[in-house]
Amino acid sequence: MESTAFSEQAQVQPRRLWRNWSRSQSCQPRAFWVPTDEHELSNQLTRDKRPVRVVGAGHSFSPLVPTDNIILNMACFRGLVSVDHGRQIVTVKAGTPLSQLTTWLFEHGLALHNQGDIDTQTIAGAVSTGTHGTGITLGCLSEAVVGLRLVTAQGDILNCSEIENSALFRAAKVSLGSLGIFTELRLQVVPAYRLKEHVQLVPLSDLIEQIDSLKTQHRHVEFFAFPFADIAILKTLDFSSDAITALEDKSLSENAILRMACEASRWMPKLNPRIQKLVGRFVKDEQRVGYAHQIFPSPRNVRFNEMEYQVAAVDGPSCLEQIIQIMQSRKFNVFFPIEYRYVAGDQTPLSPFYGGDKASISVHQYYKQDYHPLFAAIEPIFHRYKGRPHWGKLHSLDSTQLRARYPEWDTFMSFRNLMDPDCRLLNPYSKRLLLG
Repeated sequence: MESTAFSEQAQVQPRRLWRNWSRSQSCQPRAFWVPTDEHELSNQLTRDKRPVRVVGAGHSFSPLVPTDNIILNMACFRGLVSVDHGRQIVTVKAGTPLSQLTTWLFEHGLALHNQGDIDTQTIAGAVSTGTHGTGITLGCLSEAVVGLRLVTAQGDILNCSEIENSALFRAAKVSLGSLGIFTELRLQVVPAYRLKEHVQLVPLSDLIEQIDSLKTQHRHVEFFAFPFADIAILKTLDFSSDAITALEDKSLSENAILRMACEASRWMPKLNPRIQKLVGRFVKDEQRVGYAHQIFPSPRNVRFNEMEYQVAAVDGPSCLEQIIQIMQSRKFNVFFPIEYRYVAGDQTPLSPFYGGDKASISVHQYYKQDYHPLFAAIEPIFHRYKGRPHWGKLHSLDSTQLRARYPEWDTFMSFRNLMDPDCRLLNPYSKRLLLG
C-alpha cells in the first residue's frame, strides 16, 4: 500500500493545553500530531526529528505524557482490523478505547480474558503501562498480547511476535512508549462469558485474616478498605451460567454520594471517621449476573489521584495492615478507600508483575486535596516490601531504584538504547525513570 502524501497543515494541530483525567498533569506542547494511518505516522517521524510523546486517553496519573515538544494523538487508530474465530485472536488498532473494544468483541461472541474496572483507556495505553484487573490466576492486560506492530523513532514499521522480532516483542509489551509507537495489537481472546458479582460489606479486620484463602476461592476478589471505620466493601466475581439480571446503572447516585462525602471530609476533617462509617448504610449485600464487559467496568466520575504498588502476594496483608496503621496514627484526611487486588505473575521485563504473583495495593486522594503528604507517608512501606509501582500511577522512584527491583532491567534498556538512541520518544519524566 502506497503512503498518502504528508500534509503538515492537515495533520498537525496548533499549540493548546493538554491535561490528564485527574488534572494533576498538564502541558502545552508545540503541536499535536494526529496521523490518519501508519504510513503517515512513519512519514512524520522521518521528516520531523523533534521529540514525541504518544497519548492515549490521558488516564495515567504519572507524568508520562507532558512535553514541551510534540504530543502524538492516536485518535484515528481505532477499530477491529480482523477477527480469527478459530484461533480466538483479534487484531485491533492501538488507539481503540477498551469500552469500544469489549463491545465489538461481544458482538463477535468473544471477550478479553480479564480487565480492570475502568474501561476508558486505549488498548495501547493500558497494555504498555501494565494495567490490570484482579485474579490470582490472571495476568495483566499485556499477557493477552500475542503480536504487535510498532513504528520506531526512525519511522520503520515492525511486526513483533513470538516468531518475528521475538526478543523485542517480549520487551515491548510493557514499554511506556519508549521503544516505538504501537499501531496495532493482536490479542488472544476467549469466548464471551458471564460473571456473577457479589458485593457485601464486611469487617476489615476479619477480611484481612480471610483474604489469603478468599483469593483462591473466586476467579476475582478485591476489596475497598475504609481504615477509619474498620469496614470494607468486598467484591467477588465468578463464572456463571445463571440468567442475566437487570443491570441497574447506579453510577450517578454512587458518584454523587462519593463526591459529597469527599467534599464533607475535605471541609470538616474531624468528621471523616463518622462519614466513613456511614458507608455501611449505602452498601447492600447484592448479587448480579451479566456478561464480562458489562460487569467489569465501574464508571468513575469523581476525580482522584492514585499511587499503586505491587508487592509479593504473600506480603500483601501485612503491607496493608502497616498502611492502615500509618493512616490511622497520623489521622490523614482522606475519604477514598484503599483498593486491594491480586494479579498473576509474568515474565515481561518491565511488568510490575514480573517473576511472581502480586498483591496490588492502591491509595487514593480526592483531586481537590493535596496528595503529597499522604503518598509520601505511605510509600516507604511499599519500599520496605520491595514493591514495584504501577507505571501509570504516582510514585517517586528513579532509574537507580527501579533497576534494583527489575531483574531484567538491563535487558530492557539494551532494547531502548537500540530502538531510540537519540531519546526522541522520552520526556523529562521518562528520562528520569529509565536513564537516571
